[in-house]
Amino acid sequence: MKNCIRILRCGVAALAVQVSGTAIAQDGATADNQFGGDIVVTAEKRESTLQRTPIAMSVFTPDTLSSNGVNSIADLSRIAPSVNLAQNSVNTIITIRGVSSRDTTEIGDPAVSISSDGFYFQHPFGLNESIYDLERVEVLRGPQGTLYGRNATGGAVNFITAKPGKDFDASLSAGYGNYNAYTADGFINVPLGETLSARGSFFFRKHDGYRTNNYAGGKDGDDANAKSARLQLKFDPTDRLSILLKGEYTDVGGVGPTFYGVPLTGAVDYDMEAPKVRQGSALGQPRQSIDMKSKLVELTANYDFGFAGLTYIGGWRSQKYSQVRDLDGLLKSDAYFIPSEDAEDWQHELRLTSSGNGPFQWQLGAFYFRNKNNLATYFSTYADPAYPDGYARFSFIYPKVVAKSKAVFGQASYEIVPNLKAEAGVRYSKDEKFREGYSDTSGAAELELPANQRTTVGSASSDKWTYHLAMNWQATPSNLLYVKRDTGYKAGGFSDLGTLGVLQYGPENITAYEIGSKNRFGRGVFELNLSAYYYDYKDQQISQFRDGFTAVFNAGKSEVYGFEIESVVRPSPRDQLDVYLGYTHARFKDFIVGTQQYAGNRPPNSPTYQVSVGYQHDFPIGDGKLTLRGQSRLEDDYYLAFTNYGFEKQDSFTKTDFMLTYTAPQDRWSAQAYVRNIENETILTSASVSGLFGAYTFQYGDPRTYGARLTFNF
Repeated sequence: MKNCIRILRCGVAALAVQVSGTAIAQDGATADNQFGGDIVVTAEKRESTLQRTPIAMSVFTPDTLSSNGVNSIADLSRIAPSVNLAQNSVNTIITIRGVSSRDTTEIGDPAVSISSDGFYFQHPFGLNESIYDLERVEVLRGPQGTLYGRNATGGAVNFITAKPGKDFDASLSAGYGNYNAYTADGFINVPLGETLSARGSFFFRKHDGYRTNNYAGGKDGDDANAKSARLQLKFDPTDRLSILLKGEYTDVGGVGPTFYGVPLTGAVDYDMEAPKVRQGSALGQPRQSIDMKSKLVELTANYDFGFAGLTYIGGWRSQKYSQVRDLDGLLKSDAYFIPSEDAEDWQHELRLTSSGNGPFQWQLGAFYFRNKNNLATYFSTYADPAYPDGYARFSFIYPKVVAKSKAVFGQASYEIVPNLKAEAGVRYSKDEKFREGYSDTSGAAELELPANQRTTVGSASSDKWTYHLAMNWQATPSNLLYVKRDTGYKAGGFSDLGTLGVLQYGPENITAYEIGSKNRFGRGVFELNLSAYYYDYKDQQISQFRDGFTAVFNAGKSEVYGFEIESVVRPSPRDQLDVYLGYTHARFKDFIVGTQQYAGNRPPNSPTYQVSVGYQHDFPIGDGKLTLRGQSRLEDDYYLAFTNYGFEKQDSFTKTDFMLTYTAPQDRWSAQAYVRNIENETILTSASVSGLFGAYTFQYGDPRTYGARLTFNF
């Protein structure tokens, strides 16, 4: 703690000197930029600009996403410091500054708030199908417990879709790559009168499996077969009132994520290294498949009262998901996993936000969220002739799973003297979880022996006040210094451990101290954003999957501190250099499970450092241009579980991408060739061991991919 305070003090001094020097050097410079204006963001739930928003955040526009080759949410970690994204089966695990959640059960909550146009994702699957026809993506680092509330202890990721406009516009893209990869997406924007406009968009992706299935007749795993469509209608009956209605449908199929298995012989070898394999997975389920369908209806309404604006965001989402998945990755067909869920989410948020540019700004809000789920899960574990059909099985049937969250919040700022603001915010949250059903862990075939079924009821409730305190100094129009203290909270819950009963776990709480600075020099030639932070982290929720059960524990105390540097250099209108550095020190300080002390271990998915470097150059070709971009990311080693065993470790690695893009005059069309993961790195995304299933199981990220993409703009 003393060392960390010393680091923050040094950071304060360095940032103060840097900003003071900047103020003198700029001598009243304006915020005009040679390379365009600042990006408009809504991270604080009101419009601001990126460089004037006192939050450590990365923002990606459509041009940024395209030039960096981002086509999935996992790709964001290549260009955002202190962010790690990994795939665990169908779920995306997001870690920001060492804070994450690998509890992807129906009761579990993510540690990073994920939303699309303000509507929250309760379950982190199907996220890749959200990255199309976007206005921008905002990645907020650090607890956002006041304005975002639930499940924002690590930060927030906001997808903001492109909205209907008053002019006709359209675009169509198609691509092809290795692994027989087909992609297509597009949009059309049509004005339907003076007050009504519509925008339709779609997305399609399909490719063969990255992992060979050695089972005769089985299909290769880690494939893709996804499609999504979105329709938005915007109605502006008056200058004061605006109404936006959005409907979205997503369908994901194919074989789905798969495991590579290593037979477990004898005792578990905790020092074993995870195999570096790309192909040859001996999958044991020839009928492995995934089927996920999602529907969304969302309404956003804004009314301008003059002194303030009223915003309502509400909607409904339905997600139906089923899967047949190999459980051990071995060449046998007696271990499989069949989960299914039928979930519905309802959300309502109402905010009143002050208008104008006066010294006092404020906003008040109320939030309600409800998730209802009906799920069934079956495990076939191992061959045993003692049971009716020759296999020992488990089943978990939960027809009633409900989670509710209610909150009220407010935040205000006051300009004490010109360019110096004080901010304060508070939020009260109340969360409830309930689950009722039954399970059979006797080993009998599903539902064949009712006497073995065990009725289970679990419930949990918690409430919390979280707050935000900050001071912001806009030293010049292009230089901001901020210091703040934030708290975050994630509701508690319970785990069903079969015959061991229901295990309760408590809420997790985090208090974060941060200092940062955002700067532009030379009218945008050089951008430098800095941040340093310290987290006092208590009762962190840590999950562990073993023998078919997910158990969640509270780590008594964790310590996290670090810093981030984001810099962009534009030596000419044709050149750009990006350098991002994130350093994170994350350790458990007090964490006992049973009789084992895990103090000193690292939380999952927490590399000590991440470095990203990108460079691009535009070559004029007539009135068009040819853009060459290369980018590389170096990531330190990390573990995928709190136990920090050898087979759970991902060694440090480097991933490099290249893109070559031709843009025709007036941006009428463009063509891009790309190669991603040139090194063909085999990156581990999940690892576990099960004595019951007799195997170590591993899941990996994408191999080297390459292809081309053609876009027409109308």
